[in-house]
Amino acid sequence: HPQWSPDGKTLAAKIPLRNQMGGQLALIDVGSGTVTRIGPPEGTMGVWAWSPDGSKIAYLFAWQGGFEIYTMNLDGTDRKPVTSRNLDLTPTWSPDGSRIAFTSARSGSLNIWSINADGTDLKQVTFFGPNRGVYTPVFSPDGSKIAFTTITSGTAFEIWTVGANGGGETRVQGAIGTDPNNSAIVAGWNGNQILISGYAGNWDPYFVNLAGGDPVKVPVSDKDDKPSDW
Repeated sequence: HPQWSPDGKTLAAKIPLRNQMGGQLALIDVGSGTVTRIGPPEGTMGVWAWSPDGSKIAYLFAWQGGFEIYTMNLDGTDRKPVTSRNLDLTPTWSPDGSRIAFTSARSGSLNIWSINADGTDLKQVTFFGPNRGVYTPVFSPDGSKIAFTTITSGTAFEIWTVGANGGGETRVQGAIGTDPNNSAIVAGWNGNQILISGYAGNWDPYFVNLAGGDPVKVPVSDKDDKPSDW
């Protein structure tokens, strides 16, 4: 999906390439409409994430058998692998830009891992077995916790949190409404609220207060995907 830069002035979007898997990442200047392709040239761009200062992008590089996480500058230079070849997915930056959290199957099942942005100090954060899948990590504003989406047999998607260095797994939100087949997927974290995409017949944004209480549906007029407005 297209993603706004932290300052809300640039949109990153994937442009499909003929006869190539994935596509190329392009930056769209919202003010001028200028489109700049930044790569990678191989056309294997996957999910991406802006660094908090807006100077770099983390993305998935596809290879035969899985994905690994790379970072690059906004002009497409300085492409560097952060993780080694495995099944690594959904990268997200810590608020200070020092670490990247991601989902990986390198332990034999999908769990949250984190690593320094330079590729050092790889750590496993969650230790669930093969009966629980873990996806879409998002750091708390102070970087001390990670919210994530998880699912296991007998449940729909739920929102949990965990300490950034592991431990303290806590279920925050289950299905939206009363239907157990409804789902909730984490999208962002601001203060004591987590922004989720909740399914109850339709997908809609909700705020979930960490102090408790029912999810609060975001009115249509207030919907905005810009992280700068968060």
